[in-house]
Amino acid sequence: MLSGPDPVLGWVGGTVLRPVLALLRDDDAARFTAEYAAALRAAYPPRPDGTTVLPFRRVFAVGTRPS
Repeated sequence: MLSGPDPVLGWVGGTVLRPVLALLRDDDAARFTAEYAAALRAAYPPRPDGTTVLPFRRVFAVGTRPS
């Protein structure tokens, strides 16, 4: 559950979006971010209470050394 303005953009902005924006000029990065934010708002609309559901599948793995 996420909250706030453009919560999904905020979620991906600290991870997967950083290397993409690093490759773009400032004006291109701003335009891309605006268009991406609009697409994310359409794909993940807020619920009536203002929260946004972001289904995020997590996979955990545990490794061991052979004895």
